[in-house]
Amino acid sequence: MKRRAIAEQGGSWELARFSASELATIAGIPLPLQRAWRARGQLPGGSGKRASFDSLEVAEIQVRYLLSLNGIAPSESGEIGAAAARLVLLFSLLNHDGACEVRGDQAAQSDFLSAFEASEAIASEIAGSPEQFAYLWRGDGGAASLVRDIAQIVEDGGYVAHFFLDLIAAGSQLAERAERPLVSVSLPSEGSTKSTRRLTQGRRARTAK
Repeated sequence: MKRRAIAEQGGSWELARFSASELATIAGIPLPLQRAWRARGQLPGGSGKRASFDSLEVAEIQVRYLLSLNGIAPSESGEIGAAAARLVLLFSLLNHDGACEVRGDQAAQSDFLSAFEASEAIASEIAGSPEQFAYLWRGDGGAASLVRDIAQIVEDGGYVAHFFLDLIAAGSQLAERAERPLVSVSLPSEGSTKSTRRLTQGRRARTAK
């Protein structure tokens, strides 16, 4: 899967894949509920006895399962869950050590890691270039939306009951529970130069731009 920033170095990337059992561990959704959601067409990703889910699908299910525990049915959370999932994956890549592995020769790796740490462009590109929001919020049982500042909403008033999901924290949870990289980047090796593996480092930011 070629992308601009990575393709400039002749590289490619792919999302990690996880089994249904791993999905249960990472996203918290029990296997019987996975089967029920799949039967109703509400579970993104693979099907069958050996179903697998890529990192973005795991993030979406993580969000939608949390929403289901707070009164938003999976039949209603597809669109907002998919949008929030890109942010969860983005924050995983930006903030968590080892969320992305890089394979290639040392020179290519160093160039890539320098670019990765210097700006958010590569992580954003992998996550689908989402506009950054820190929270998924719902007021008084209305429609859920992505917002930057919960405190401002509360200060402005107009709502009695608030539900919010911290997408930055969800990104950390995703990466921690996965216990392996969510994304693998492959860079070219020059001639007979040995290809090695290195991991990205997170910045652990608490704000969304």
